[in-house]
Amino acid sequence: MIGVSVNSTDLQAAEEFFELFKTPWEPAVAMRKYDAVLCANGRLDGLDAKLFLVYGSEEVAADRDAAIEVEQAAGPSEVEWRSTTMPIYGRVARFDSNTVADPIKSGGKAIEWEHQSKGRLIRRIGYDLFGEVRCLLTQGQPASQALIPTLDLHIALLRHLLVEGGVPYVEIPPRPAGSDFICCLTHDVDFCGIRRHRFDRTLLGFLARASIGTLADLVRGRRSAVEVARNWAALLSLPLVFARLAPDFWTPFEDYARVEEGKPSTFFLVPFRGRPGTAPDGSVDGLRAAPYQISEIAEQVRGALGRESELAVHGIDAWRDADAGRAELSELTVLTG
Repeated sequence: MIGVSVNSTDLQAAEEFFELFKTPWEPAVAMRKYDAVLCANGRLDGLDAKLFLVYGSEEVAADRDAAIEVEQAAGPSEVEWRSTTMPIYGRVARFDSNTVADPIKSGGKAIEWEHQSKGRLIRRIGYDLFGEVRCLLTQGQPASQALIPTLDLHIALLRHLLVEGGVPYVEIPPRPAGSDFICCLTHDVDFCGIRRHRFDRTLLGFLARASIGTLADLVRGRRSAVEVARNWAALLSLPLVFARLAPDFWTPFEDYARVEEGKPSTFFLVPFRGRPGTAPDGSVDGLRAAPYQISEIAEQVRGALGRESELAVHGIDAWRDADAGRAELSELTVLTG
């Protein structure tokens, strides 16, 4: 467990940081024993740990106790760590110290030192970690730094410091071990069944795409003759579909299951039919309303569950109102349990 000593103004940034660096942590509690304490406010009194990682650009008590002089430099600046360079947007503390064999540097000077005292190791890092995290998450980086994964580098540095300090920790990696990336199959189900669309823009769009659009794609070489035949067959079958003499061909669950060949995926489903929700500016656009709701497609939902697919709420007003979120979720859990 990592204890985090942080001011209340930085607690939210710390929470977001550890959403990304997925390892157990908590706001540091006095007299509780920790494997490591990450200190971002300079206060170590009453805290007990084998390793203290003290971040900050201001002079702190640990600097004075170790007789290390602090030179502050305004940001933005570049920090060099091994073969990596990353930007720091706030101030940096530079130290006249040679206590680390290969220190993190800025402007040619070390911005870290370490000191063993009273059975504990203090590792000092001369920038405001959570100030940098807050800047990255709220303001973002300038275009000139867009190719640098700065937040990931802050995590990588902390990971490195824990390993060097001999602190064991458990981390949930962002991708499976031995893999370069992870791919998630997800589907927003905005439409389910063409019969629900009568003389609306969705139906008109389908008619245009299946007829003129399909012919244009054939001429441009974007569609094969087989695809053209399938689209035109669907178009010609519309009267029979609406008369319920032919099956509805807009079946997203079955279509995706066939294409994915048994791989489970995640479906995001609309909880309420005809409800457009409220935009961030408070406006309501009726065109956003979906023509179906979860309770109307119970059979398809259970079929997807049987194929081990995951089901979630597409969301209408869940993002802006907790009660709306609970109401929307209950439409799904009534079917899934």
